[in-house]
Amino acid sequence: MTPLKEKEIENAYWSWLARFDWMPGHDEHVASYKNAVPSPPGILRRTRWSLMLSQRAIAEKLKMSHQLYAHLERADRGENLTVARMREIAEALDCDFIYMIKPKKAPRFSRLIWNTLLPDALKICERRRGEDHRRPLVLSGVALELVNSAAQRRRYGWISGRTPRARGSFASRIAHL
Repeated sequence: MTPLKEKEIENAYWSWLARFDWMPGHDEHVASYKNAVPSPPGILRRTRWSLMLSQRAIAEKLKMSHQLYAHLERADRGENLTVARMREIAEALDCDFIYMIKPKKAPRFSRLIWNTLLPDALKICERRRGEDHRRPLVLSGVALELVNSAAQRRRYGWISGRTPRARGSFASRIAHL
């Protein structure tokens, strides 16, 4: 049997994702920030300067002393500010505060999970005989079996409690293939 082509593996991923998405919307939200980079130290000072505001003006909006706000800007360089304080300062600067955690090695969390499952799923698929045009579907089914297997989840170091549920009937899941 010939190995699956890259396009077939990609089709299998999307088929698997349609059935696996156990945190609907979160993957898309993270993917929308795929080009986001961490804020550099000193972002408070840079933002204030970009808005042409003085430390004193921001301190007044925050109802704190100029010295305390200056201390907070210095703390930002050392990454010692709380999320709540950053939200408060962003509001005083009339800015949005965006706090997120995104994967470093993939645009989506699901892609990281898929990449972990893929080597094992491919090995299992090689042992299963089937029609060539169904191989992406078989691969996605095997990956779904792996992600739902308690033993595999332990092996990968994943949570064992809530198991993702496949969505919809089998026929509706493969209708787009």
